Amino acid sequence: MKPNPVISLLIILVVVGGGYFYFSRDNSNFGLDQSGSRFANLGFLKSDTREPPTGSREYRTERYNFSLFYPEGMSVNEFDDGGGARTITFEDAEDGLGFQVFVVPYAEAQVSEERFLKDTPSGERVELEEIMVDGATGAAFYSRHLLLGETREMWFIHNGFLFEVTAPRLLDMWLANIVQTWEFL
Repeated sequence: MKPNPVISLLIILVVVGGGYFYFSRDNSNFGLDQSGSRFANLGFLKSDTREPPTGSREYRTERYNFSLFYPEGMSVNEFDDGGGARTITFEDAEDGLGFQVFVVPYAEAQVSEERFLKDTPSGERVELEEIMVDGATGAAFYSRHLLLGETREMWFIHNGFLFEVTAPRLLDMWLANIVQTWEFL
């Protein structure tokens, strides 16, 4: 199952509306890495104490066994997509930032082409690169979504779940820094 189109439309309205404003000013907000390195060290902010960095909060779910840090001021909403799947949205209406995590039970070791096309009808997977998220091997790529336009996506499988993290492409570096805080419980 793919996230609800209404949810995606809400995310795009929030993100696009403030994206230009956000990127036209100082980018010193949570985790923006000005070095240009996107994925070499996913997980580098992980610590034994799991204390959120200044200006962030921790999202934790026992159901899907992970936590991550996200900027303060973002609202978190969860939507049951049926069949054990869930969409978790992180949105900041003020800055126009947002991303979503779609989680679905998945028994395969790798994402099949059929699953990819089911969740990404455009079939676009540009600049595909391998990533590691707290020990889970996955893929990051650019794609296109009917409502969001160009997107940055990070997909990985862990303990019987497929995680699909998606944000508008213009938030690529910002999203990468958030995913660096991901920890499986």
